[in-house]
Amino acid sequence: KRESKLTYLEPFSEGERSVQLIGEGFFEIAKDPQRPFIVRTDHLDTRVLGTSFNLKAEEGDSIVQVALVEGSVEVIWDAQRDTSVRISPGEQLTYHHQVQRAEKERFVSDAPYAWKNGVIYFTKADVYEVAMTLEKWYGKPFKIKGDSLISGKLVHRYNTKKLTLNEVLQGISKVMDYRFEAQANGDILILPKD
Repeated sequence: KRESKLTYLEPFSEGERSVQLIGEGFFEIAKDPQRPFIVRTDHLDTRVLGTSFNLKAEEGDSIVQVALVEGSVEVIWDAQRDTSVRISPGEQLTYHHQVQRAEKERFVSDAPYAWKNGVIYFTKADVYEVAMTLEKWYGKPFKIKGDSLISGKLVHRYNTKKLTLNEVLQGISKVMDYRFEAQANGDILILPKD
């Protein structure tokens, strides 16, 4: 999976513990009511007192997602950082930064943070999301050809510690309306099934 980047000042300031995240990270934060912990991204801030949560803010993505495992967090967004919402354990907030809209929903099992254990979750993923996810996990370029003929949505979970890339691709090909073809230059082509 592509590396994430976490930056912070050392030591933290007197009034808060603040870090900047690009990518995805799972946080387990020790309680300190006098110094809240804040994870900043380009599009929103997540403020916590003590909790565990997953935050996904990949460069180039149109969404930022915060999934709360335990505790309580406040997610703050918009240009002035004055719009916020609290989420509860088992809830995920998805923020669409281009339209400055947030949606809150319950998440299934460990889906938002299963990546920590080498598990890829696809939940109604179109071919573009599948290609982008596999590219991040395996570091190989995926190219889509004939995308107008591909319409299926993938719902599945793959354990990358137990399955090779070829086994994952074979599994996806069995249930979807597209197939994968390795190219001589190392790219993997995604094509509609004949």
